[in-house]
Amino acid sequence: MSRKTIRVFALLLTMCMVFSLAACNKKQITAEKFLSALEDNGLVGEIVPEGFADSENYSFIDGAYGKGPEENPIYIANFYRYPDKESAEEDYERMFEEFKLKCETEGYKGTEVESGKGNLNRVVLNTNPVDETRVTGIYCVFVQVDKIVIALVAFDNSSDSIDKIDAILKDCGYYYP
Repeated sequence: MSRKTIRVFALLLTMCMVFSLAACNKKQITAEKFLSALEDNGLVGEIVPEGFADSENYSFIDGAYGKGPEENPIYIANFYRYPDKESAEEDYERMFEEFKLKCETEGYKGTEVESGKGNLNRVVLNTNPVDETRVTGIYCVFVQVDKIVIALVAFDNSSDSIDKIDAILKDCGYYYP
């Protein structure tokens, strides 16, 4: 091979290594970072108590949860880290299906949009009440990234609620339009 060919090949190989290292180096958030994102957006939360996460009924290894605002909590937020990606995927799907069924049985209908980007899976459920006595809908986003699952629910589907949930996801680093 000529020197020029070897240099081009070496340059391509180096670029591939840099991109793969950059992709592997992406940090996953912690429960503390999730709580910080909640607090920055007016919610309050706490870390799952030690020992609770590894009980027989739960497969996650650490987590956090929150709600808000304090005077009238309409937001619920959950963060879970699982021992492996497969457990996270299973619980992500299970949680979403259970919440979707709950919405349907309580008289809410709406849109469900699933999307993914890289190793991130996301599903958004935006519902409105079928019963005219209810005023607001429900907006929720479920995100699964590797071993992490985040569930954000607003019992109000106004644009303010949607913006708040999007802001929390942006602060966690898991938002994309």
